[in-house]
Amino acid sequence: MPHLWNCHTGDYRVEWKSREGEAMQVLFNINTREGRAWKDGEEVTVAEDLGPLLERAYGRFINDSYWLLMPWKLRDPGVNLEHLGEKEVDGKMYEVLHVSFGEVGLTPGDQYWAFVNPETKMMERWAYFLQSFEGEASLEGARPFAWRTWETFGRMKLAREKVSLMPESSSMIHFPVLAALEEVDAKVFEDPAMPMPGE
Repeated sequence: MPHLWNCHTGDYRVEWKSREGEAMQVLFNINTREGRAWKDGEEVTVAEDLGPLLERAYGRFINDSYWLLMPWKLRDPGVNLEHLGEKEVDGKMYEVLHVSFGEVGLTPGDQYWAFVNPETKMMERWAYFLQSFEGEASLEGARPFAWRTWETFGRMKLAREKVSLMPESSSMIHFPVLAALEEVDAKVFEDPAMPMPGE
């Protein structure tokens, strides 16, 4: 699912295939949440059809950008941080932050635990408990993932791989194409026929 974001203007482009195999393209602004959508190259103009596509695209931005940028978002408005001190996991010591939210975002009941390597200052793992899970939120009931393959992109460090640490799971979130671009033609956010950078 390709994403392209101009973090200065809020312009965003996301593409995916529907379950029926339809090619979806949504070009919108994350601040206004207004935009346009195309299905198999045909623009969606009926409001009842366009609205849900814009909402789905915004949901993809919220979810997927968090998997990419979570350490950068710890200071966002509405984020509550609690330092839990040091915790040893698999023979390694981490500084642990508990992350919860006020009435912000699409799922304010989600909670996270960030495990930061005190030597490198990098988050090497997290555990998440979503508001959709059953029971009371706790670290013991949260799902752990390792954040691996940290690389430098421009002035940022980003983890290319997130790997499940649950014994019964082989899940992995992987960003095979990842770049921090200095410039992008603005038309790529206006014309669905314009190729994504790198295509």
